Amino acid sequence: MAGRTDDKRHGSGGEEPGREQSHGPVGQAVATSVHGNATAFGFSIMITATFGALTTIEGSGTVAEILLFGVGAALSVALLEGIVSRGFRVRSRVAHAEVRLLGTALNVASVSAGVGAAIGTAELVDGAAAWPLASFAAALVYVVVESAEIGLAELVQKARGDTQAEGGRQEG
Repeated sequence: MAGRTDDKRHGSGGEEPGREQSHGPVGQAVATSVHGNATAFGFSIMITATFGALTTIEGSGTVAEILLFGVGAALSVALLEGIVSRGFRVRSRVAHAEVRLLGTALNVASVSAGVGAAIGTAELVDGAAAWPLASFAAALVYVVVESAEIGLAELVQKARGDTQAEGGRQEG
């Protein structure tokens, strides 16, 4: 019925999980910018803060140390991708949009944990080795904690009654 106000999708906070809602052109623009990018935004924040922390602890890096910093972070992500995809042979399933949205909204924990891992590594390891090891640890911890955040978000979405929260969809 048109105009019904008792429909639980309408009113104050009664929206069903998984339902799209219009927030006007500005809200749509923000949602489009954030959707699918929140993990990358969080990683960018984490790796930038990691670089700053490492520079504070170790001093300015040489060009070679900065290159090793990038290599360390990239190797960490590649290692995890290799494990999850069973040697790059199996496509991964990804969480549904609502789960990813909530999970990545929690990424303050993964950013903090990644930077903390880098600081801890840099305090334990001195010199040139600190650069790749700290970035490797930071990226590894970030992805692992971000994964836990997604898992938590899936549990929350299931508790909210989102029937699509479990299972995910095939990537690619």
